[in-house]
Amino acid sequence: MSESIAEYDAIVIGAGFGGCYLVHHLRKMGYKVHGYDAGSEFGGTWHHNQYPGARVDSHAPFYELTIPEVYESWNWSRNYPNWQELQSYFRHMDSKLNLRKDYTFNTWLTDAIFNEKTNRWDLKFKNGDRATCRFFIPSLGLSAAPMTPNYKGLNDKFKGEVYHTSRWPKKTVNMEDKNVVVIGTGASGLQCIQEISPVVKNLYVFQRSPCFALPMPQEDLSDYSYANRRKNYEGWYKNRAQGFSGFNIPKSSRKGTDDTPEQKKQFFDEVWAKKGFYFWVANYSDLFFNKETNDAAYAYWRASIHKRVHDKEKAEKLAPKVAPYPFGCKRPSLETHYYEQYNRPNVHLFDIKEEPIIEFTEDSVITKSGAKKVDMVITATGFDALTGPYTRINIQGRNGRTLKDKWFEEGATTYLGITTYGFPNMFFIGGPQSPIIFTNNPSCLQAQADVVFDVMKNMDAQGIDTIEPILDNETAYAKQVRDVGDNSLFMQAKGWYIGANVPGKREELLSWLGGLEAYNELLEDMKQFNGFKVNKAICAN
Repeated sequence: MSESIAEYDAIVIGAGFGGCYLVHHLRKMGYKVHGYDAGSEFGGTWHHNQYPGARVDSHAPFYELTIPEVYESWNWSRNYPNWQELQSYFRHMDSKLNLRKDYTFNTWLTDAIFNEKTNRWDLKFKNGDRATCRFFIPSLGLSAAPMTPNYKGLNDKFKGEVYHTSRWPKKTVNMEDKNVVVIGTGASGLQCIQEISPVVKNLYVFQRSPCFALPMPQEDLSDYSYANRRKNYEGWYKNRAQGFSGFNIPKSSRKGTDDTPEQKKQFFDEVWAKKGFYFWVANYSDLFFNKETNDAAYAYWRASIHKRVHDKEKAEKLAPKVAPYPFGCKRPSLETHYYEQYNRPNVHLFDIKEEPIIEFTEDSVITKSGAKKVDMVITATGFDALTGPYTRINIQGRNGRTLKDKWFEEGATTYLGITTYGFPNMFFIGGPQSPIIFTNNPSCLQAQADVVFDVMKNMDAQGIDTIEPILDNETAYAKQVRDVGDNSLFMQAKGWYIGANVPGKREELLSWLGGLEAYNELLEDMKQFNGFKVNKAICAN
């Protein structure tokens, strides 16, 4: 613990894609910048995500930063890399950019308080360290606030092993010939189930609502094929920044309501054959707004799943006749052989709404059908996404008001998904009301970081000390984001996209749905402080 207060121009919280990009470029711009992270290494989500089967479902090279020193000397071995390769990528980035010299790890931020006398942010950390900065830039990620279940007996009576997928231990976890429970079938649950089913004795899967997974077009990338791909990088990176989703997947302008059933079938065949997120991103433009179109897409998806699952009862739980929520309104995962695991006799599927977990004893899970002997419990129960990583920190703006109180009282109100009224010179990257949910993460993070760089540069050029959004502009932007959500099918899907997985959290669409290209156009105004209050110009002597 240091008793001195470290002083910086800018402090970045987080060491994932956003944090690394911010620290690298702010250094190049001449700012005295420092990064902090609660983890022990670079990677952000991918420092923690190392559960069995963990891999990204955004394909390389789009799921990386456009820093030439890094990507020109890096080859992915597969187009959907696993956690080991992603950790290697971050080590490679550090070796090329020497980010480590401006980072402190194993340091948990507890307080960030705006000092109205100095117009600086005062930060306190759990280990007692303190720092101050002019620009406070948290890039905390989507999944920094895991949700843990509180089933009776799980945490105080059960004698077996218990792991959350987002906090998987560094040690090797042996599952061979063990009876294992997996709670949750979102992205991490799906990948874990897919990986461990062949080795465990019995796998008991507790599903609250089925995931609508799509086929992952996994392939090896030889050095030769990758060398050829690299020739296209510049164009690909340009397209990802200008497209709707931050991938190289075009958005369709075609509406399902304009097509006959035969035409719909042909259209679905075409986008399904391309695999990956095409059936989600490149589907009909009214997929998220028209129930008839959405139902047709779900029926097509359901038929493909029933062909793969032999047991009709299991197939119906995985893909019910009536969709439990609108298709695509919870994030679909990508899979290679997930549904085939349910053809194994050792894999047992429970609908947690029909057969809830009653309690855990020392060696069993109890449901209404009786006790099942259990050696291990894996909780894949998601996160308090987008807002949770911020509200778990004591972030105080003007007049001592906390960000937690503001967002609890008003909902997740922001201006352009980067700033919020009452918190001067705080720029959050990858937070609520940005396009982060519906775009490739590095594409969104870079777009936001780039505009922050321009804002900081223009502030210095014009002698401006602090800026914050005008309340009316923030209110209008937040209303725009919410109105789109309210007029869509998303509010019918009670998941983390709208905060419905967190008890007591306001239900609202938490992300900009208008696409990355339109979002980038909005950000142009921010560079010249349109919609912002300029505070206290620096006086030159």
